[in-house]
Amino acid sequence: MMKTPEDLSSFNKIQIVGLSGSGKTTLARKLSDELGITHYEMDSIYIGKNWEIKDTETFSAEVAETIKQDSWILCGAYITKLDGMTVRAADVIIYLNYPIRVAFSRMLRRTFRRVFLKEKIFNDNQESLVNFFFRPSKSLLYANLKVYFKSGRNHARKKLERYGVLDKTVIVRSPKELSRFLSKWGIDA
Repeated sequence: MMKTPEDLSSFNKIQIVGLSGSGKTTLARKLSDELGITHYEMDSIYIGKNWEIKDTETFSAEVAETIKQDSWILCGAYITKLDGMTVRAADVIIYLNYPIRVAFSRMLRRTFRRVFLKEKIFNDNQESLVNFFFRPSKSLLYANLKVYFKSGRNHARKKLERYGVLDKTVIVRSPKELSRFLSKWGIDA
């Protein structure tokens, strides 16, 4: 595990991983604004319009093009699906390893907000309670609960270990700890 860096300005390729609801996209936006680096949501690359999932070859090729750039911030993992490509290319990985109660409550609030306000998410998709209960393949909430209960809190850590990148991974265990890191890095929490 990497010692928390004094600042992030020396990193041009940042990947943020963690459960849905942990704040990956929020953190990516914040870092993007502070560092002037474009951020990309992995879900928006992998999941097309009408929740169509791209085949691994297409997805991998699109991600490979993205990470050829001199700088980027990726939020999302797909570590195994991409055979470690992005985590190996990253200068630093920020792993938001929050307890399920934190991520799940955020995920639940976000899902219900999106459903009731009919918010569009990436590629013009929309979450719905029908999808959650009757079409789990089109439910982010369901998919993430499945990952958690199948693999546990440290699901991403195991993958990061497998690809030998823990030495460049900052593991953040709570929102309070993230606020301390952001403050240390001179970024408003």
